[in-house]
Amino acid sequence: LAQCADNSCTFAYDIEQPVVQESKYTQTDLDCLYKAVYNETGGNESQGASMVVATILNRKHSPLFPKNVCAVVYQKAQFTNVTKVNPKKITSKTKDVVHKAVEMYEKGLLNTSVLFFHADYVRPSWSYKKKRVTKIGNHIFYR
Repeated sequence: LAQCADNSCTFAYDIEQPVVQESKYTQTDLDCLYKAVYNETGGNESQGASMVVATILNRKHSPLFPKNVCAVVYQKAQFTNVTKVNPKKITSKTKDVVHKAVEMYEKGLLNTSVLFFHADYVRPSWSYKKKRVTKIGNHIFYR
């Protein structure tokens, strides 16, 4: 909320308001994204951190998956050990990457079709039935 007087503005934020500017994502949504991105990539863009965010947000919008970010992240057997992530270990680098990825996603600058990924050292049975989109670092992304 902005309050302006005498050519200056001050801003007050309500904890339930979206955190990313012009975003529909709450702090709770972002916390879930932080955990997933931290655990899957360490917040490292060279390991596809933005594509992990895109995967989660695409799932949120897909009729095949839960309708909110945290339900997608905590869906059984989908993301690596997110229940065990210590929030104190999540770095500012990871948070910055997530914020940037959410903003890019909202602007239509991230892939809107990717729904699946896995590390390149595993071969899940489902991967043969999906269309490969890209490989970033040691992650392979599919639609």
